[in-house]
Amino acid sequence: VGFEQGLRVDPSNANRLYTSVPGSASSDTSWIWRSLDAGKTFKWVIDATTLEGKVTTCFGGGDTETAVDSAGHLYFADLTLANFSTSRSDDQGVSFTCSNTGVPDTVVDRQWYSTDGDPTNGGSIYLVNDEIGPGGPVCGNSLVNNVLVMYRSPVNGAGATAGIEFGLESVISSVVPRQGRFVVLANGAYGERMATIAERLGISTRLACWPENESPQPAAVQRLIEEEPGATHVAMVHCETTTGILNPVDEIARIVKAGDREFIVDAMSSFGGVSLDLSKLEIDYLISSPNKCLESVPGFSFVLARRQALEATKGRARSVSLDLLAQWEALEGNGQFRFTPPTHALLAFARALEELSEEGGVSARVARYRANHETLRRGMHRLGFVECLPAERQSDIIMAFRYPDNPNFRFEDFYRRLRAHGFLIYPGKLSQSDCFRIGTIGRINEDDLGDLIAAIGEVLDEIRR
Repeated sequence: VGFEQGLRVDPSNANRLYTSVPGSASSDTSWIWRSLDAGKTFKWVIDATTLEGKVTTCFGGGDTETAVDSAGHLYFADLTLANFSTSRSDDQGVSFTCSNTGVPDTVVDRQWYSTDGDPTNGGSIYLVNDEIGPGGPVCGNSLVNNVLVMYRSPVNGAGATAGIEFGLESVISSVVPRQGRFVVLANGAYGERMATIAERLGISTRLACWPENESPQPAAVQRLIEEEPGATHVAMVHCETTTGILNPVDEIARIVKAGDREFIVDAMSSFGGVSLDLSKLEIDYLISSPNKCLESVPGFSFVLARRQALEATKGRARSVSLDLLAQWEALEGNGQFRFTPPTHALLAFARALEELSEEGGVSARVARYRANHETLRRGMHRLGFVECLPAERQSDIIMAFRYPDNPNFRFEDFYRRLRAHGFLIYPGKLSQSDCFRIGTIGRINEDDLGDLIAAIGEVLDEIRR
């Protein structure tokens, strides 16, 4: 397997090289290797699936292309049976964020990347590829009639989405008016990312930060809104997976609406795994994804919006492809997506919703995640680990644990050893503290968590030797 191999040198570190090759489109697997010694030896990047080598959860298997920008961010485009999947790693292949719908095209082939500076900080990444069939007749009676097309990312310079795509940006770019003001309540990396997106879109933004182990306090939010008479929209993350803290969206929503502002909630990691009654919660826009608590595959985002608020956004969109109102109007008008839809991801999502119903609905899933959480908490306590959050602020979605008081503990070594035992946890930390994270959602149960804890115990014994 493997053909048409590519090689990229990291401009930020000449000793770091990447090479990639495809398997086949039907295998859905391509590979990326990394060299840290100027090309003398290569190993799979850290995020590669054990024994298989598949790098991301995106689809692929066809032609591959990598790029590395001036800041060392790694980009990967993988040809699928329908399009390209596109992904980015900000940690040299330890983890990837990917999209199956980042390229607005279909029937494509032969992709090439080129970067200009750092696309996450004012630069751009360009994708050039063959588009099969739409061109005029060439070379006499040619039956292919390909044309060469070029795309640029990020959209409107929003560096947080460079090389990938987010429904979150669709809401921010579509609903805040040109003269509006956007206030973000943040206690972690994902809240801060919302402010970054808004600032890159040219939106007047205020980022209000709290410590990672504390939620925004209602009284402080009340004062903040009073200080911001021009604020039109307030946003926060429901479950901030930097630490796993669950923020009080119900209390904050009441304060925001009492101040006659619109409220945006990032529920990417919580929707379907935490009980939410949107008929009672005063949320104007809730954004989520199928691949978290709804246990489907990535590929698109969805937005639950109050109709009156959405209809009032006409003319505000700063992007064509991410125009939220235009997409809703298209679905209402003819039931169609405005651009090529991720049909495979939509079919998987339909099946995932059936499985949610078969499990007993959200309440049953919440109960399973709670049991997973308790099993993990008790087991990690027995091994001597301490949580980063107090119990009353902890979600059942993901838990963060402090590094143990052991001079031989190195997270990268711990991660590799645990992977060798057949378990993958979050491969890095976003917190400012020395802690690592373990998720308790997905198609897993208490037995799976018990097996994980046993493997962690064995790894700790190996480290102590």
